[in-house]
Amino acid sequence: MLVVNKSITVSGSSIVTLPDGTEKVVASYSGSINSDDSYNINKYVADNALYNQNFSMCRDDYNEFEDYARTFLNDTKDETSESSSESLSTSESESSSESESLAV
Repeated sequence: MLVVNKSITVSGSSIVTLPDGTEKVVASYSGSINSDDSYNINKYVADNALYNQNFSMCRDDYNEFEDYARTFLNDTKDETSESSSESLSTSESESSSESESLAV
């Protein structure tokens, strides 16, 4: 029987503009939403000094990112349950993944 799992991966970043006009990534966020309604969100702080200086903005960005990622929870569940209703005979499993990027 073929078992198909779907996961959606999203990513985002908190970016600040430095006094010289260049933009710098302060923190990056990534999330995986799985067909069983589980999800995982990671945060990576690229520049701790800038992160501390912009803590409120980064915290707000992280919360916005998590809200955005959670909008996909039902997307994986609905499409997987439709696919699961089909009967297929095979001994292999397949995993598909969609990728979307969000700059916060």
